[in-house]
Parts: sequence; C-alpha cells; structure tokens
Amino acid sequence: MSAELQKLMDASPWASGDWRVQVADLKSGKVLQPRNVESQFMTGSTAKTFAVSAALNVLGGDHRFRTPVVHSGSVSGDGRLSGNLIMVGSGDLTPGGRTTAAGTLDVPDFDHYDTNAVPGMATITKEDPLAGIDDPARQIADSGVRRVDGDVIIDNRLWDPVSIGGTPVTPTVVNDNLIDVLITPVPSWS
Repeated sequence: MSAELQKLMDASPWASGDWRVQVADLKSGKVLQPRNVESQFMTGSTAKTFAVSAALNVLGGDHRFRTPVVHSGSVSGDGRLSGNLIMVGSGDLTPGGRTTAAGTLDVPDFDHYDTNAVPGMATITKEDPLAGIDDPARQIADSGVRRVDGDVIIDNRLWDPVSIGGTPVTPTVVNDNLIDVLITPVPSWS
C-alpha cells in the first residue's frame, strides 16, 4: 500500500472504516496495491460512482439519452398508421418527475423511492411525473401519426430485466417506475 493512501485511510474520520482496495494497471492487469481484497462486502451507493464515471468517460458530459418512437407499417395522408407504434427503451432512467424547466435534475435527499425506507421523510418532486411521455408524444405528433390501427409496443429488449430492492429497472422508465399516491387527511369539523 502506498504511503499516501495509507495516510488517508489512517486519518480521521476514515480510520474507523473497513477498507478494501485494489489498484491495478489497466493495460497489464497487474495488481499494484491490494488491501483486504480476499474478503467481500457491500459497496452500497459508492458503486454508482464507478458506473457513472465510466459512462461520463465514454459518452461525455453533454450526452443525453433519448427514447425514440418508431413505427412498422405505413402512415396515410390523414395520419392513420396501419401498423404498430413502438417506443424503444434506450436506458434513460430520468423521464418524468425529475427534469426541471432549466433541464437539470431535481433529486431531493429523500425521494419518493425512499418512502418505505425513510417513512415521513420522503418528498415528491414538483415536476410533472409524466413529463417523460411528452418527448415521445412530440415525436409521434411530428411524424404525422394521429391514429394507430395496430398495437402500441414498448420495446424493453436493451437488457434483461433486473430488480433492485424490489424495484424493477427497465430500459424504459417513467417516474422511476413508481406510482405516487398522496393521502391528505381532511379535518373533521364537528
């Protein structure tokens, strides 16, 4: 272990942490700095930083996922689609309930997906939870389709279905694949 890394791990407040480190040369695969690599542990949310960093490195900070809408069949002059309308899941995890008017993401400390884990603390963003439907709807309108004589299909074949903590993670997501139900008590007047 390098002296710099050891110094960091020994400093407060991290000294009480349970450290597992493996630094390897990407070209050769040679492990340069191992520490407790033989024992497993739950990485928690820190694992996301690696996935996001890799995506930013490959795609760039300006990349935006789009959910394209395509169709099979033909569209008549009056906008009648004789075929299927297909929304192709592309992995955009943010449509609906997050995107602000400025184009940034609204993610509070305790969000609606934290409701069961942190009762009473979760909040619902003020953005439209169905805003993720607006872009595909615009694509459909811009293509001239006004009526569909076929099926509306959501193509989720980008990856095999997975579930994290009981929540499905799919290539097509609207409002985090959640339905928010708000119940507000009405005072009883006697």
